[in-house]
Amino acid sequence: VAEAAADPFSERIKKLGENSYEVDRALVRELVSGAAQPGKMRMVPIVKAGEVQGVRVFGVQTGTPAHAIGMKNSDVINAIDGDPIKNAQQLLDLYAKLDQLTSVELQGTRAGKPLAIQLRLR
Repeated sequence: VAEAAADPFSERIKKLGENSYEVDRALVRELVSGAAQPGKMRMVPIVKAGEVQGVRVFGVQTGTPAHAIGMKNSDVINAIDGDPIKNAQQLLDLYAKLDQLTSVELQGTRAGKPLAIQLRLR
């Protein structure tokens, strides 16, 4: 029991490889909605020339679900499953589709270098 308290997400997230994870879909739902505790990940829109070009991630703390799936502060997510993020509605659409999806890939950059995080949903 003490081990579960040390890593509250060990039963819900399994690392499969570099930037590849098997994740409880309910946890992804919590991440997208911002409901996961402790410490909420925040996503701030990146706007260039009046258009949303993705989101920048903040509030990722050690021991949080976002950290457990490999996210880091200042990561930029530009696309979900290859579809460029152009508005907040896309995140809401992802939330609505979670029950039908078997996997999700987040594409973006970390410190200016390409980043892809694959999530296999269970």
